Amino acid sequence: MRAIWAGCCARPRPPAPDLAILAPGCADPYNPKALRAGMGAHFRLPVVEATWAEIAGYCEALTLYAADAEGDAAYDAVNWLKPWGLIVGSEAHGLSADAANLASKQIAIPMAAATESLNAMVAASIILFEAARQGRSNEHTG
Repeated sequence: MRAIWAGCCARPRPPAPDLAILAPGCADPYNPKALRAGMGAHFRLPVVEATWAEIAGYCEALTLYAADAEGDAAYDAVNWLKPWGLIVGSEAHGLSADAANLASKQIAIPMAAATESLNAMVAASIILFEAARQGRSNEHTG
């Protein structure tokens, strides 16, 4: 399994995750606004709802990263070629305690000092794009 993420992020699929896992408290992925924003990605990617214990089971063979503004590593310093999962927290509340405890490492997107934060979809898109970039680069170099 190449990638799993917990959160409501179906549209930016560059690295072609195997599965999207919706953690407890996620918004309804089939809400009309979510469907419109996803532009059909909901129907090209398996989407399941799971408890944190179930997510831990799905992810036991993965390095599980959590996107957090205060993360201790930059997202572009991660080796995205190894099996991984990504947790994206709520825009309003950030990572839950369960999410933070499950993650192997918290990663951040470095930003200018005056920037408070990015919304969850933008942050996920940036991170997933980097994972895809590394994959494309690896395909060209062998």
